[in-house]
Amino acid sequence: MKLDYLKKYAESFLDENYGLSLDVPLIINNRLRAILGAFSTNHNRTKAIDIELSGDLLRYGTQRTILDTLKHELVHYALFVLGHPYRDGDEYFENELKKLNITSTETNYVGIETVVKCPKCNEVYETPLKSVWKNPSKYKATCCMEKLQIVGRKIYDGERNYMIDQVI
Repeated sequence: MKLDYLKKYAESFLDENYGLSLDVPLIINNRLRAILGAFSTNHNRTKAIDIELSGDLLRYGTQRTILDTLKHELVHYALFVLGHPYRDGDEYFENELKKLNITSTETNYVGIETVVKCPKCNEVYETPLKSVWKNPSKYKATCCMEKLQIVGRKIYDGERNYMIDQVI
């Protein structure tokens, strides 16, 4: 999904739901791994700085997951600008998400996991560490301390997952 499209979508969403315009940059951040999006303010929370979306979200997420994440961050932004409680977990913020049918924090997972197994007991694990995929011989299973065997990789797109790079 293109950044220009996302900016137009954001403008439309904010205008339609809050009568606001997007006055901060919308940024793709390829370093975001643990979260899919972020709304940032300055240190003393007096000014909105930007909205960031994970590069993995745009690479692997479905359109529905991408737009849901963007809307979640836009609600943070809108409530901040309007002076309402805007943080994850705040009752006002969570009620706003429900009202707009937007998922709450940590509802969707997007990214690649390496699937490995212990050759001794066949315990299967998933890990987001890219280095396990590249150098599995450097890692041992926590169950039996045997060198890991790669099964494949899974892409999580926020709605479903499937195997890629399957090893036989």
